[in-house]
Amino acid sequence: MPPPQIVHLPLLLLIRLTLRVLQIAIEAVTRGRGPSTGRQFAYSLVATLSVEIAVEPVPFYRGNFIGWHCHTIAARSHAIVRILRTVVLAHWATAYAREWALLGGVMATLNRAAVLTPVDERQFKADARAVVSLIQKSFLRVSISPELHVLFSHSWELMGRWGSTGLYNEQAIRSWHEYFNQNAARFTAETRLHSCRTLVQTMR
Repeated sequence: MPPPQIVHLPLLLLIRLTLRVLQIAIEAVTRGRGPSTGRQFAYSLVATLSVEIAVEPVPFYRGNFIGWHCHTIAARSHAIVRILRTVVLAHWATAYAREWALLGGVMATLNRAAVLTPVDERQFKADARAVVSLIQKSFLRVSISPELHVLFSHSWELMGRWGSTGLYNEQAIRSWHEYFNQNAARFTAETRLHSCRTLVQTMR
């Protein structure tokens, strides 16, 4: 059995939120048009993701999309909305398009490897709550997943306390490690702890 993977909070939320919003489209079609049409739409969705949006799940993430795939799906979600409009009521498709627009902004802030301004933090909180609220109002009987709950109730609290979530994810830590190595002379100090402190001050 392979060892369990360590996935940091921002990346986990990014992946699971993307999957949940894709699932909502299938659930909306199934509920409105029946299981057979729901299955047909699911096949169309897979084809759209592969051909038009140019992303496919990867085996090393247990069959999920990777981080940059999620951003690509959000940016090109109009292709998903287009096929959804052919099988659901117009107001559902419009709400779904709005869902992706809100989620795209949330994703960008969630993974931003920088300390955010108070204005950005307030906007993130408003958008995160709007994402969950829109799902509850527009897609009745859709369950709120643990990831949506974290987004609605906790992610903005972490961001308010630490100034960022993306700053502490795996990719950001690796990039700062490279930056430290390339600028070692700049961070030279009497002890390694003082060197680290200088780096952290630079990050902020």
